[in-house]
Amino acid sequence: MAEILRQYMVKVDSAQEKVYRTLRDEILSMELKPGTIISTQEIAGLLGVSRTPVREAFIRLQGENLLDVAPQKGTMVALIDLERVYQERFIREALEVENLHRFVPIASEQTIASLRDNIRLQKDAMQNGRCLEYKELDDQFHQQAFETTHEELSADIVRQVNGHYDRIRLITAWEGNIAFNAIEEHVRLVDCVERRDVEGARQLLRSHLQQLWVQERLLLERYPDFFKQKLSD
Repeated sequence: MAEILRQYMVKVDSAQEKVYRTLRDEILSMELKPGTIISTQEIAGLLGVSRTPVREAFIRLQGENLLDVAPQKGTMVALIDLERVYQERFIREALEVENLHRFVPIASEQTIASLRDNIRLQKDAMQNGRCLEYKELDDQFHQQAFETTHEELSADIVRQVNGHYDRIRLITAWEGNIAFNAIEEHVRLVDCVERRDVEGARQLLRSHLQQLWVQERLLLERYPDFFKQKLSD
């Protein structure tokens, strides 16, 4: 009996993780767009699981502010909350900028070459309209510094709490000029790393991550239905 119960729990946990990962990926990739209404019955049918793991996955995603319970409507993919975006960006900036103190002095030639290869792939992805691939490469570019300094916890925090910030970053990739400007900033950042210019790298990275403030009004004008905040007159 104990073995049967253990196998049942493993199966349930595995199904819940599958549902959670699938839904989270679809939300962050904007396959499920902000404001989309979803139900446990619908998702269970699409993924071929019972409603129990779907309900548990919904609870986890609500805890990450990626799902909302909308009165009279049901469960909805959360609109992008700019206040949340700023908080998530603040966490990322604090961790990434501080990590440069350790990363810049120890970045090897191989690491620098890897960063430049990544940038070339970013350019190719954007030139060919592969926006989601570009964002994934952008993530890898920024995560490499954490991997080099063995700051796995910081890397995990950035990945886990950036649901609103990541979605607005993907929207900026849809706006080609914004993404190409970001890629050029990546080039200059690697140049600073290669020169062992810690302060130059820190200033550039801080400016790079704060560009969202400049882009906010354009994104609100073009994609008003995706955002919790609306433009004021």
